[in-house]
This record gives sequence, C-alpha cells and structure tokens, in this order.
Amino acid sequence: MRINSDANEIINVCNWLNAFLNTNQVDASMAFQLETVVCEVLNNVITHAYANTTENNYIDLHLRIIKRRIILTIDDFGDGFQEPTQIDQADQYAEQGRGRLIIQAWTDNFRYWSFPEMNRHCLVKYF
Repeated sequence: MRINSDANEIINVCNWLNAFLNTNQVDASMAFQLETVVCEVLNNVITHAYANTTENNYIDLHLRIIKRRIILTIDDFGDGFQEPTQIDQADQYAEQGRGRLIIQAWTDNFRYWSFPEMNRHCLVKYF
C-alpha cells in the first residue's frame, strides 16, 4: 500500500490493516495493539521525516504473515533520524516521548534502518 505523507491517510491504513488482520483471524486485542503501533510509526514519519521536504512525500507499507508472524514494513523517503541508544521510562506527565516505549511493548521485534535513499521500520508480532 502506498499513501501520501498526510495524517488524513492514517485512517485508510487502519482500515487496510484491520481487513488484513480480520481475514487472518487475528484476535481483537492484538489487532488493537498493532493498529496503535502502526499509527504511532506513521505519525512520527509524517511529523518528523517529512518536516523539511516536499519531495517524495509518500510512504510504502508492506504486510504479510510468515510462520505465525505478522511482518509489517513501513518505508519512507524523508529525513532519517538517529535512534536513541537507551530508551528511558517516559515521564508520566510528558505530552510526547512515549511512542517508542509503546512500539517496543506491543511488538515482538521492532527495527529501524536509515539508508541514504530511504528509511525502513520493520514491525514483527507473533500470533
């Protein structure tokens, strides 16, 4: 699936994701977790990766199941970022900074790579 880097597109991704998860009989609790994680990643990409560019403002998503693993890759073509070397517990009153903790808690594996031509987020969830 390809979307424009526009927050209004996130609902289309959620519908696409939920249709896929329902077809593959993924339970509602896990579907909620995956939808939350995907929305968090997309929001970060739209807000940060594309903050300084107007070129190639699209995001590619690839979703598949391999051996009871849901694998979702999210590719963007905006600015990359440095991953923190350590993730601290979020301040309970902070308005931001919880996304990475949620992503790590609700996926079995999360990886991020930044290449000169693109950035890739890979989410894996066992079911």
